[in-house]
Amino acid sequence: MNVSTIKSLAWFAAAGLTVALGWTVFDFVQTDRSGRQLFDQPLAKAKLDAKFDSEPIRSSTIHATVITKNFYDLNWTGKPKPVEVKTGPVAPPPTKTTVPVEQLARVLFIQEDSDAPAASRVLIAYKPASKITKFPLGHSLKVGDTLASPHEYAVVESISASLGVTFRFEVGEGEEPRENETLLPAAFKKGVEVAYVGADGEVRRPNPTIAVNVVDKPPPYNPKLTTPIDTNHFQIGYEDAGLFGQDAAGIIAREVRHRRHRDPRTGKFDGIEIQSVQAGGVAARHGAKEGDIIKSINGHPVTSSSEAITFVKNNQESTSTWIVVVENKGRERTVTYESPPQQ
Repeated sequence: MNVSTIKSLAWFAAAGLTVALGWTVFDFVQTDRSGRQLFDQPLAKAKLDAKFDSEPIRSSTIHATVITKNFYDLNWTGKPKPVEVKTGPVAPPPTKTTVPVEQLARVLFIQEDSDAPAASRVLIAYKPASKITKFPLGHSLKVGDTLASPHEYAVVESISASLGVTFRFEVGEGEEPRENETLLPAAFKKGVEVAYVGADGEVRRPNPTIAVNVVDKPPPYNPKLTTPIDTNHFQIGYEDAGLFGQDAAGIIAREVRHRRHRDPRTGKFDGIEIQSVQAGGVAARHGAKEGDIIKSINGHPVTSSSEAITFVKNNQESTSTWIVVVENKGRERTVTYESPPQQ
């Protein structure tokens, strides 16, 4: 067998295999012997597009200790029993001790106005038993005022140079009412002894102690330095008054940093804004605070320090009480200054 014969046989064999393979593929496709399960496409599409009602997803938070107990420690004993709280006998409410007002304060002086009793004032000093340290130089009170905290229950009922200061007491619900108490100056308590003496010089019938009024016209309060006598109420000291009279502008320039304040709504100047105050200075003794805006003095609007100084100098001969309206952080307050009494 020569080479050409072998080549011819190889080509015939390849052609036969190709035809056989093509026929096999054609028959496989035509008869679909893949084992597939054909489905109805419209029915499948309807199933896919259908809406099913399903329950909403519920979620909750479980503490890690519960997981540890049930699944790691396998402790399935259930919810622990509540712990019984043993209550002892109920203690009775504490009884409120009543302290006489005489142990809380003493009278320094009484200034009585017989024509207008409501204008009468008393200056008291608190004793250590009161635990009040807010008024080291004395607390000025008028009718209707109360003692400082925590003794606000004691209210000034009346002020009399001859009878002293009478206090009434406000009591809470369920408390027993308390009788009024009178606080006398020390001079009232000394008194004098009066007795009838017979012809032989012997005492026949001594009389009880008679209180002698030694403060019918007490001297006006005139401290050296400006002193607070009540909340937002100052008595100007005679030394401070002299300093202001000599160099008011200099004191303000040295101790107070200020500027004219402009109303943000109208754009107009409406007061004097204090930006800082030197601690311990004359201005600080008069209650000046950072952030204060001085609006008016005795009803007269002021917008600059020179205007305020001029107003006071022009009216100091006819006015002894100065009412200053001050605003700070949107809140207004009234500060009253009493000039030193005329000597």
